[in-house]
Amino acid sequence: MKTLLLLLLTVNIIFANSGANKLLQKSNNKNYFIKNKGQWAQEVKYLAKTGGMNAWITDFGVVYDYYIFKRNYAEEELYQMPEREKEEYKRENSSIKGCVVKSIFKYNNFSRQFVGENKQEAYYNYFLGNDKSKWVSNVPLYEGATVKELYEGIDIKYYFDEGLLRYDFIVKPGADISQITITLEGIDNYTINEKGELEQQTSLGKITHKDIVAYQKNENGKNEIIKILFTLNENGTIGFTAKNYDKEKELIIDPLVYSTFIGGNDNDYGSGIAIDNSGNAFVTGYTLSTDYPTTSGAYDESQNSSYDVFVSKLNSSGSDLVYSTFIG
Repeated sequence: MKTLLLLLLTVNIIFANSGANKLLQKSNNKNYFIKNKGQWAQEVKYLAKTGGMNAWITDFGVVYDYYIFKRNYAEEELYQMPEREKEEYKRENSSIKGCVVKSIFKYNNFSRQFVGENKQEAYYNYFLGNDKSKWVSNVPLYEGATVKELYEGIDIKYYFDEGLLRYDFIVKPGADISQITITLEGIDNYTINEKGELEQQTSLGKITHKDIVAYQKNENGKNEIIKILFTLNENGTIGFTAKNYDKEKELIIDPLVYSTFIGGNDNDYGSGIAIDNSGNAFVTGYTLSTDYPTTSGAYDESQNSSYDVFVSKLNSSGSDLVYSTFIG
């Protein structure tokens, strides 16, 4: 996998043709699944890109490539700088920190099929390196991607919901959900919390497969909610348990991949996190970062000296700071 990971770090420079670029600009916040036509290692099938994460759908599962950009300069430094020099200055004075988590589907079918959903008009061209035989044109984009028959009678569908990556296990009538067996690599540890959600501790922070819900269609064609939880198996793998569902009907299992990383350009240490009834997250800890994010009008917007305590509140999707302050 080392070869693949090195390759993943080199493919972020892409040249889209002008027509595709205009098409993509019409939907600024839309996310896509990029098909592999030979521009990446063979085991990669699709790439989904979102803020702070690249999700590589592969033969064996999903590689989640999380990253944080560190800015080692103040915006004031750019004010008197010529425009042509700003981008180079930003590159030279920025860094990136990341971690890679592999979610591996154990014992899956060799006969599985990878299918793009809802192909878009736009496409990408990749011109990587000097070897023209490795250049790839007309790389298609899709709104979603499905792995059919990942397990016998079970598909998995990947898609975006308001910019957040979701995945559905589609369990067909008569299929056994105990086939779903997942292992994780590249993380410090993982647990199942009291809500039955999967929590992963990484070098960048916590990643949660949360808001897990399952449902079936009832006689009236409406969704009937089924209680379902992540579970840890005796061999350390991860699966699902569901109760009181009709095994002769299709069952949809729908978790959300949720990750939010907060910090500055120095050492940040989170020491506590809590969730309120609305799903907002409260995070506290201490930091050396002078640029730890604060909100306007906060109790203390500047780092004072050495380690300062911070308190931050994020909204339920993790997409925005409700408030954030230093205390010190």
